[in-house]
Amino acid sequence: MEWRRFFKRPANIVSVGLILIFVLMAIFAPVLAPPVDPDIPWPFKNVTQTRQRQPFPPAEEWMLGTTPQIVNMPQYGFMPDQDASYQWDVYYTLIWGSRSALWFGLVVTGVTAIIGLLVGVISGYVGGRTSLVTMRITDAFWPFRPLPVSG
Repeated sequence: MEWRRFFKRPANIVSVGLILIFVLMAIFAPVLAPPVDPDIPWPFKNVTQTRQRQPFPPAEEWMLGTTPQIVNMPQYGFMPDQDASYQWDVYYTLIWGSRSALWFGLVVTGVTAIIGLLVGVISGYVGGRTSLVTMRITDAFWPFRPLPVSG
């Protein structure tokens, strides 16, 4: 495919731009959101502990606000001092979560490509009924393209 034709579509430009933003965000995560312990960066950052189970709005300390994470969730009601929840910084989680999301996407894409390549090579080498069976199995997945099982 020609690059000129690819970049004539506005959706492609936006997609490449978003991917670049997330890649740069993942690369510069230690600069954009410095971890508490640089040796062991954790994707969540506790900023406060409260008994409220509602997120806090953006403030000077946390740019995108916070989200509550309940530590103890008893099955039959709360005992005193068991309903405290930690508030996690959404900005910090977004920055450090981009690393995990990109890594997961690359691993899944790589494994899917390797499996497809192996099935294709074996099917092409053996030929005959093996090729027909693998082609029919592959064709059965075509209606399910939006599902993650189809790669």
